[in-house]
Amino acid sequence: MKDPKEEKKILILEAARKIFAQYGFNKTTLDDIGGAVGMKKNSLYHYFSGKEEIFSELIKIEIEEFYKHVKKHLNKNASSAEKLVSLSKIALHYDRERLNVYNASVMARLDIMDTLEDYFMDFIKKHSTITGELLKEGIERGEFIEHDHIALSADIMEMITSIKAREYQRHRTKNLDEINYTQLEKIITNLMTVIVRGLKVK
Repeated sequence: MKDPKEEKKILILEAARKIFAQYGFNKTTLDDIGGAVGMKKNSLYHYFSGKEEIFSELIKIEIEEFYKHVKKHLNKNASSAEKLVSLSKIALHYDRERLNVYNASVMARLDIMDTLEDYFMDFIKKHSTITGELLKEGIERGEFIEHDHIALSADIMEMITSIKAREYQRHRTKNLDEINYTQLEKIITNLMTVIVRGLKVK
């Protein structure tokens, strides 16, 4: 039998995720979150110390869901080069899918990212770790030339993050589902294709 307190925490987190996505971190209040689950603000303190802890828990959940999503959709039989290109697409599709569920505005997304950069860095680090694992796999398989896979994975993530941030900034007043993800995917895919081409053993 599930712990009633844990079940309540899950309900609070599910409601908070939608509210944060819609209004952004700064504009969301505990009253908003409590109202969504039929609770007073003071009652929320029995489960979380504040909205910062709620958001932190949501990021941890998102990171774990992202990792499972990648493992599920990455073709194990593909080459390391193919996996790296696929990973960038899977990550972009995942980001779009999660955000479109809540019809999040670009402004809300940027607000959260600017306010809680450290939390989002954990998400980026997870993506970077998976990228590094695939780069290392490519070296071990003899597909890629020897290189510092840890440093390169960090550089790749910095480039991808910059490309996405530029697109979000360009559409600050729009909803994320209005962004041209086809073009964004093309840019990131071209980047990854050039990188893996340069890594391949001649």
